[in-house]
Amino acid sequence: MRKRIGVFIGEVAQEYQRGIIINISQRAIELNYDVLFICMYGSRKDSTIYANGEAATITIPDYDSFDGIIV
Repeated sequence: MRKRIGVFIGEVAQEYQRGIIINISQRAIELNYDVLFICMYGSRKDSTIYANGEAATITIPDYDSFDGIIV
């Protein structure tokens, strides 16, 4: 069974974060790992609903399904 890594990352539209995603993805392919990216974009100060949705993002994945997590 393939190993599965969860990666929590914010502001994915930024250049630095895109580089991290690309490098993790490439290495995962080399190692035959599955990677699940859980992405947050940062809360908007003017929207409580948006901020609550962003905060709830961490409740979505099944943590027991991961062999490792990168934060």
